Amino acid sequence: MPAINKGNPLTCEDLKVCFFDESVDPPVLQDPYIVLYSLSKVSDTLCSKEQLYTETIDSTAIRSGIGTYYVPGLVKDMEVGNYRVRWKWKDTSTDVWHECCYDFTLYSLTPCNNIDQFSSTCSTCLQASIT
Repeated sequence: MPAINKGNPLTCEDLKVCFFDESVDPPVLQDPYIVLYSLSKVSDTLCSKEQLYTETIDSTAIRSGIGTYYVPGLVKDMEVGNYRVRWKWKDTSTDVWHECCYDFTLYSLTPCNNIDQFSSTCSTCLQASIT
């Protein structure tokens, strides 16, 4: 599980997803029709209970290149702890929604109050298949 230091701006490598067309060999990066995300705080050790940050439900991800999308910033009131980004996408306009999750930890090396909304400059690459 990756860790993000609270108070530092996100980069395009912190919370990202990559989509590949696996119908070709070797698979190549390919853009889906639409990519959305939501952030939630995981509130138990089994990571089965989540508290959704309503302001991020179905937020549009930012595209950093062909088939690569990322979360642009964190919610202002996020505290130190375990979190989940839930990716949701459609391969075409008539496709059903697909979903995958990616867990991360928000930590702090120094005491700080609230995290500001930080812009992102674009995460271990989570792969999703487009067929």
